[in-house]
Amino acid sequence: MTERFLTKFLADYEHAARFLRVLDGTRYETFALMLRDIRFHVGNPKYQVNWSDPGEWIPERLCGDSEDLAARIWRESNQLVNPRWSQDLWRFVKPHSLVEVSDGVCALTDLGRRFVNAEDAVIRQIDQLEGIYLVLSELAAKGSSRLNDLIDGFREYCHLHTSWKSDVSIRSALRYRLNNLRNRELIVRSGHAYEITDAGLALLRQVQITGARIGSDLTIAELAKRADHKARQELGNYLKAMNPYQFEHLIKRLLEEMGYDNVSVTAASNDKGVDVTAEIEMGITKVNEVIQVKRQQSNVGRGILDGLRGSLHRFDAVQATVITTSGFSKGAKDAAFERGAAPITLIDGERLIGYLIEYGIGVRRQAYSVLEFDADSLSEFETEEELEAATLEKLESE
Repeated sequence: MTERFLTKFLADYEHAARFLRVLDGTRYETFALMLRDIRFHVGNPKYQVNWSDPGEWIPERLCGDSEDLAARIWRESNQLVNPRWSQDLWRFVKPHSLVEVSDGVCALTDLGRRFVNAEDAVIRQIDQLEGIYLVLSELAAKGSSRLNDLIDGFREYCHLHTSWKSDVSIRSALRYRLNNLRNRELIVRSGHAYEITDAGLALLRQVQITGARIGSDLTIAELAKRADHKARQELGNYLKAMNPYQFEHLIKRLLEEMGYDNVSVTAASNDKGVDVTAEIEMGITKVNEVIQVKRQQSNVGRGILDGLRGSLHRFDAVQATVITTSGFSKGAKDAAFERGAAPITLIDGERLIGYLIEYGIGVRRQAYSVLEFDADSLSEFETEEELEAATLEKLESE
């Protein structure tokens, strides 16, 4: 078995590069002190701590050298790297030998400097070690896939190349790889499903993976991607031309497929902007949700959200969703999770199409059978003695 190091927390490469720039020349003792001070404030599931805004929590929870270093990481990374996750970033950069501790000081290695400069050779080396190309190849071969569609191949890879046994760890590691690929725009996520992009296909064409049949697989994947793109366009055009009332019933069916209960379309008159009502489980209880659907070309504005919030009490609802075939204005996006107001989920046209595809509404998947030469299946006819005899017979006849 070939042992290969995979980091369970696979960092976003841009985050890791900015983190390394700050860490270079920092005393390890100071870094370790900052990690210890952060851990001191970490809560638990019952008493959770908010780490979302480093500008607020750094001066509140840290002091001295710990505060100075955390502030530097936040400031010098252009507010991209949250110091709260420095421990995870360290667990990525150290095993890959991107940084070393010399005379008590953190210093970039030659490999680390090349990584910071985003050299292709180094990025591809790390991609190979981390199983990135395996995940990308699986998506190229399978097309639009959920995490559960990808887990078997990744699990087998982990069992072969690592000592990981926990399925929870393996699933978590796969999620980090999918996020890494999304951040690099090599894949996209639509609903709960992932798809490889043209950039992802191009990368697979450039790399060499031992034992992988990249060429034929990519040709099939590219053809499938074109077919998927055409189907998405046709579905989107159909939605925009639908009768508004039928569109509401389509959303009703989608919500039922997504696990909502007691889904119903409201009466056309006096609905106060609410088109569909439903129940959804939240933890151990069920809550009412109201949904407004907008089949239109222009972006949905904030006024629609304000009006929908005003109708929540009429349906004893605690949350709402707006679903549209178009998009949302900046004002609507800002108002969706306004502090102190009921949350409103926004689903634009692309996301709606993604959900319809995910739940098989308006599309069907075609399976194609592809022939592939299998030399192993003929091995029973090729013993060494038979091959040697056949060769001698041929030579004698000549």
